[in-house]
Amino acid sequence: MKDTVTLDNFLRTLKSYESMSGYSLSLYGEKNEAVIAEGHFLQLCSPLGEQSYTDSIYDVWLEKHLQTALERNKPVVFRCPGGILCFAVPFEFHGATFCLYGYGVREEKLNIKQIAAVAKGKKLHVLSCIETLANLPVKTVDAVQCDVNEIQRILPSLTEQNLYKPLYHSCINVLQTITELSSRIERLKSIDEVISSCAATLEGLFNIRKTVFALRSEKNHGLHLVGTGNLNRDLGRLPEKSVQEMLSGRGAGCSASVERILLENGIQLQASQVACFPLITDDGLLGAILCFDSKLTTLAASMIELLAGRAIARIVNLQKDEKLSHDKALSDRMLSLKNTFMKAETRDELYRIILETASELVSASRGSIMLVDNNGKSLRIKSAKGMKSELAKIVAVRIGDGIAGKVAESGTPILVNDLESDNRISMTRRPRFKTSSLICIPLKHSDKVIGVLNLSDKENLESFTESDMNLALSFVNLATLLIDHSLAVERSSALEKLAITDALTGLYNRRFLTRKLEEELNRSAHQNLTFSVLLMDLDYFKKYNDMCGHLAGDDALKKTAVIMKSSIRDMDTAVRFGGEEFCIILPGTSKKEAFPVAERIRQEIAKESFPHCNQLPLGMLTISAGISSFPEDGQTINELIHAADVALYRAKEQGKNSVVLAHKTPETGVVSL
Repeated sequence: MKDTVTLDNFLRTLKSYESMSGYSLSLYGEKNEAVIAEGHFLQLCSPLGEQSYTDSIYDVWLEKHLQTALERNKPVVFRCPGGILCFAVPFEFHGATFCLYGYGVREEKLNIKQIAAVAKGKKLHVLSCIETLANLPVKTVDAVQCDVNEIQRILPSLTEQNLYKPLYHSCINVLQTITELSSRIERLKSIDEVISSCAATLEGLFNIRKTVFALRSEKNHGLHLVGTGNLNRDLGRLPEKSVQEMLSGRGAGCSASVERILLENGIQLQASQVACFPLITDDGLLGAILCFDSKLTTLAASMIELLAGRAIARIVNLQKDEKLSHDKALSDRMLSLKNTFMKAETRDELYRIILETASELVSASRGSIMLVDNNGKSLRIKSAKGMKSELAKIVAVRIGDGIAGKVAESGTPILVNDLESDNRISMTRRPRFKTSSLICIPLKHSDKVIGVLNLSDKENLESFTESDMNLALSFVNLATLLIDHSLAVERSSALEKLAITDALTGLYNRRFLTRKLEEELNRSAHQNLTFSVLLMDLDYFKKYNDMCGHLAGDDALKKTAVIMKSSIRDMDTAVRFGGEEFCIILPGTSKKEAFPVAERIRQEIAKESFPHCNQLPLGMLTISAGISSFPEDGQTINELIHAADVALYRAKEQGKNSVVLAHKTPETGVVSL
């Protein structure tokens, strides 16, 4: 009985008896007769089996009573300070001396003061000790003595052959449970369900209460620790090298460095040893199952490795499903975003939507879009989030300087996890930012960098990840297409506006007038509406040009255009008809309703100060107007223009600086546009 498998089977068999169900058991043997197991070692004996808080508190009395039991060669039941009950049963087996130590029960009344004194003496957490001992099963000394008598009755029957029978049945039961779990795992719908199911199985089969799954969540960012049971769900992250260090012990449990590893990485978990089982896929190490503070048998370790294989297969499939689902959701969202972007009426609004959406995708609380200025040497903020508008207006970065400047120069995106430690940046922490992590991505138009997108200060204050970077890049690719579209629309609109706009006054030109009159004529005829046409002509304008020069004449035309636009509605259309002649279309307006509009324009021009206008015959620069209406004065464009032109001619004949309404006459002719 010198190998650990036989010793483990011995304890497992004893533990299977109902009378032992409330106890924790350890087996001690003389050092020269038994395998030395990990744990604390007494001068006389070394333990093999379960270890607990109780043992670490009362090991001084344990040694004393083990010695007493071995010297007397008879069982001893003893009471430790505080009311904890234990026993030691010496026995001979195959010529070797062993002592079975049982603990883990207490008397009904605990002596809290004694427990606190012992805990302080051992430098243990007092409240934790009291809480642990208070939860122990309650028994009397007589009941413990009866259990010891039962052990003495059982011990002679535990031959080596009999020890392997329960091991065999236990192995079959464990295999059956794991097989059933494997089938159930395939039906689980989430990684959390797989983790919870595996942890519950480990606790049920092997009494493992501290199970942690270490899973790779982001490339080159360590393994995320997911706690189970009473542990915190999110325990933090461990570098892969630390997990590899734990894996070097595999199922045996590498105890020497566990506390150091957890402490160095800020993991809030108290543990002194760990059994580590790798989760390996075709792509390498995905993670590990970490079983803390549990001494596992060879059988248990083998079964957990089998369970780990089943778990990782399902986790990998679920991760693939999640990625497909995520990609589809992202694709759908991109399509919906495209519709949102297409509604942006200006490029400034488009940039604002792009920044807001990119920030939302990666949970960034701050960000900006910077565009290359006209000289191509600097970047200026066009849209900002988390920054005062006054500051945004004055910030400028030279191309090649700083992070944004370098990205604009190279056209290559950059992910920074820590400004101070990133050799590419060599920059100190920025005081107005909460974190040292950021993403900077170039915005391109026709392969030319037109600006950069900056994202910083993740809402949870963690660093941005490769996944965040890839997500932002996918989005920017769509955004760049929309920027291209916006620029193309702007160019097209500018060309179209140039084709239909008078360069001098900014009013529409005669080409646009024909199209607009056709539209209004068709609309009014179809809806049985009326509309009016105003023809207006500056009086004595040729004389003013000859007297003051063409530059002064141009300024007068510009001023007249400004007065006209300010005197009409948004739905009305002002056109430079030619030379000093103008035309205004007034939809839904009768001739009588159009008269005050024309009068307002006439009066405003008469009041306006034009250089040397006092030398004109009327002592000022004035305008005359004629008004016609559909359908009263004409059914076609030419008829309406002719009627308005005739009315304008009458205004000129009547002394100019007046407005005349058209009326039907037998001599109506046709004027071509």
